[in-house]
Amino acid sequence: FAQHHVDWWTMTKATGLCGIVQALLALVAVALIIERLIAYNRESTHMESFIPAFEEFVRSGQTEQAIELCRSETGHIPEVFAYAVEHRDEGMLAVRKSLAARIELQILPRLRRRMAALAVIAKTEPMLGLFGTVQGMIGAFIQIAQPEGNRDPGMLAENIGLALVTTFIGLLVAIPVIYCLTYFRSRVQQFELDLEMYVQRCLELLSQ
Repeated sequence: FAQHHVDWWTMTKATGLCGIVQALLALVAVALIIERLIAYNRESTHMESFIPAFEEFVRSGQTEQAIELCRSETGHIPEVFAYAVEHRDEGMLAVRKSLAARIELQILPRLRRRMAALAVIAKTEPMLGLFGTVQGMIGAFIQIAQPEGNRDPGMLAENIGLALVTTFIGLLVAIPVIYCLTYFRSRVQQFELDLEMYVQRCLELLSQ
């Protein structure tokens, strides 16, 4: 059997504006996914080594060392701990309220950043594929409706190809993006649970 090389970029260009927009959205989605993976890696903290060292500094009254330890670590939990230690003289009730506001207004929006854009891409790509499918099928039916001698088999095949390729591209992009979105949402939920648990632990430690 003869082997045929499929040039996807040529096929995408052949779909016209619809396919090119789909390809550009796919590139944007890849960039956003990579950015989120890097961001969540930065937001993670090795708690097994951080927590014992932090608790030791606080219990021994080494406030500056505790703050310095927090600033040397990556992630939002050391950031919150450092803020709590710096403002502990204001009282635990005031610190708790300030931390809640900081988490709600700064940390959670930072964790959820770019996810709305990914959701838009996941919903838009199949719709663009459907648009290309309808456009291609209209062109194909126009060719079929032509008198026998005026039909252009090449144009008919091109329109059918447009219908199939745009649908394929839409699903090819949307399905991985949906999976990535689900993963990112689960990461954010876990970050929120960890924040709630460790903030409570930090406040209990500081109130002793």
